[in-house]
Amino acid sequence: METGVSFQADLPLEWRPLGDTEQHVVGVWMHTNIVLLRALATIEAQPPITDYDSEPGSPTGRMLERLETKVDLALTLLGRLLSQEQPAPRPVPLSLSAQAVTWKSEPLPPAGSPILLTLHISPRLPQPLRLTAIVKRSGQGSAEAVFTHLGEEMQDWLERTVFRQHRRHIQAMHQSRKAD
Repeated sequence: METGVSFQADLPLEWRPLGDTEQHVVGVWMHTNIVLLRALATIEAQPPITDYDSEPGSPTGRMLERLETKVDLALTLLGRLLSQEQPAPRPVPLSLSAQAVTWKSEPLPPAGSPILLTLHISPRLPQPLRLTAIVKRSGQGSAEAVFTHLGEEMQDWLERTVFRQHRRHIQAMHQSRKAD
């Protein structure tokens, strides 16, 4: 995979060939992806309680904490409901950057083929990302695909998301080293 910020995880991912007739809906998929990545950034943002009120146990702070809990619950229930209708694919080991994804699984798409990737980037999101890509490399149990049709705004949100995940991974490694 190319250099740059990326993160490794086991995430639900599946691919299928991208049909010529689907080209007209790529814009809709990219818009939906932007909405999902914005929502994920909002969900994951944890402003300090002092942003709400000067005292941590204040009525305003408690009210906002309850509201956040309710929204989290609603998203969790919505995600479960959607997953009953269409279960997520099994998680596969992958490396994700803002330009490409490398994953391990069988079967694999042929090199050079256009594909549609369905990636469940977070259990906190009720829908997967839908990303179009061209398979750059395929064989020996792994494939690499370079994203297409991203557009500037989608590229920006994907870079932000990958960076946050990368930063969290580094923080977790530092915390585990301190614990040892």
